[in-house]
Amino acid sequence: KELDPEAAATALFNAADRYMRAEMWEEAANTYRKSAAIYPDGDLADDALNNAAVVYTEKMDNWELAAEVYEELAKSYPQSEYQENSLKSLNFAYTERLKDWDKAVQINKLYAKKYAGTEEALAYEFENTELYVKMGQIDQAIEAYQEFIARHPMDPRAVQARYRLGDLFAERQEVSSAKEAFNEALKTNDAILAAGGEGNDFYALQAAYRIAEMNFQT
Repeated sequence: KELDPEAAATALFNAADRYMRAEMWEEAANTYRKSAAIYPDGDLADDALNNAAVVYTEKMDNWELAAEVYEELAKSYPQSEYQENSLKSLNFAYTERLKDWDKAVQINKLYAKKYAGTEEALAYEFENTELYVKMGQIDQAIEAYQEFIARHPMDPRAVQARYRLGDLFAERQEVSSAKEAFNEALKTNDAILAAGGEGNDFYALQAAYRIAEMNFQT
């Protein structure tokens, strides 16, 4: 008698566990994935995908396959307990291991939307500004910096964002826009400090230096 999908998925999951105990990593990962594919609506499906991804990262150091699995887990199981870790793992995969900046941007947007208001969401949102610069998408970078400043004007990273804007405008020889951005970096830092925040003195000092440098050059 042919097993029903749920029973077959459970049997495969258990077989994958046995492969794990035998340290047969590739067989384990493949079998976990088969378990999830046979019965994607089952209680074990997200566990199976997470286990496969962990094998790929921790036992096989195969981040391409891990990213495939984490993508499936993140998109197909948004309510899973593994959702947040999947997105964080994808961020690491695309920024540190696979150097796929475009995919990193998309994952960061998804994380920032789903976990809005958390420190991690703010960090990923800001990281996207830097990723646009890495990809040479300067218009998108400028827009992303401006949006970050508008949404989080009293975050210390707003000082850095204004400094980065000044840098980008200076590279374009847009001197007046660059000076304005550097001056706004100083004002933003002062406002944060006045409100009792920790500010961002490093980028404020950098901005002050750039203003002095530009005034000397003119």
